Amino acid sequence: MEELIMSNREADRLKVIQNVLERKLKWKEAGMELKLGLRQIEYICARVRKESNRGVIHRKKKREEKGTGAILKEVARHIFKQGSLGS
Repeated sequence: MEELIMSNREADRLKVIQNVLERKLKWKEAGMELKLGLRQIEYICARVRKESNRGVIHRKKKREEKGTGAILKEVARHIFKQGSLGS
């Protein structure tokens, strides 16, 4: 099982969306609570159905994990394992 890192805002959003999917909360109520429109609630619900909890995580966060930032982090870890840059 992979580890999900999400902000407090995303965790709160997930709780609300799960309540919508479990029919404990209506879309309109969820929209008011999250300050989103009905289309956004519908879109997020569909993503959570399709991708599970990962559906609430911001898309930019996923791109950063796959992009050059991840490569640079790995290179930095390798350099620090070997010691300082100059010696």
